[in-house]
Amino acid sequence: MKNSALRTVRSLASYNPIPTGCVLYLPLWHPSLSGSVIKSVDLYGHTGTITGAIWTPYGHKFEGTDDKIDMGASAYSMGVGLTGTFAVWIRSDSLVGYRVFMNDYDNGVPTDIGMTLRSNDNDTVTFYGYGTDGAVKWNATSVNVLSISTWYLIEGVIDGTNAKLYVSVATSPYNTTPWATATQLAALGASTDNLHLGIRNVDSGFDFEGLISEAWVHTRALSEEERIHRFNTTK
Repeated sequence: MKNSALRTVRSLASYNPIPTGCVLYLPLWHPSLSGSVIKSVDLYGHTGTITGAIWTPYGHKFEGTDDKIDMGASAYSMGVGLTGTFAVWIRSDSLVGYRVFMNDYDNGVPTDIGMTLRSNDNDTVTFYGYGTDGAVKWNATSVNVLSISTWYLIEGVIDGTNAKLYVSVATSPYNTTPWATATQLAALGASTDNLHLGIRNVDSGFDFEGLISEAWVHTRALSEEERIHRFNTTK
C-alpha cells in the first residue's frame, strides 16, 4: 500500500484519477519526482523546490524541521477562488504541536490571507481559509483525532456555501461523513505566499513529520463519487 513498486508502469499523468479541474497533482512516491526540483503532473507543470524532504517509494519523508516543498505559486494564482478541493495523503510520525500538510497562509504578510490543512496540538484537524480582506472565510475543525503511523487521505472542499473537511483511513472504506463543516463566507484570498507542503513557510513550529505521498488542488468542489474514486484508486 502506498508503494510505487506495487504500481503498474504507465504514463505518469494517468495516475491522476480526477484530471478535470486539477491545477496541481503531485505523485510524490514516483521516482520522477525524486529530485530537488520537480514539476507537477498536470496541464500547468508548476515548478516545485524541495528542501530537506527525502524521496522514498512511499512518498517524501519530512523530518519535522524546515523540510518543505514549495510549489512556486499560491492556490489563488492556480485558480482556486469560490470553489476548490485540496487533498493530501499523509502518514504522521509525530503529532506533537501543530503540523501543516498543505498551506499558503501568509500570516500577516502583509495581512492574513490563504488556506491551511493541518493537525493541531490536540491531534484534531483544521481546514481554514482567509479572504483578501484578511478575515476568516471558513474554519472547519474536527472533534475526531489522528493517530501516528496511519495513512490518511485528508481533503478540504469549498463549494461556495460550505467548507467541509473529510478524513479517510487507507485501511477502511472511504468516509463520506465530514469530520467538520463550516459556513463559507467568501472566496479564498490572493495569498502572497506560495503553496507549500509540510510547512507554514512564514514561521516555524508547524513543520510536518512523516510521509506525504500524493497531493492535489482542484478549482472545483469534487463530488462524493469523485472523491470515493480517488480514494479507491490511490490508497
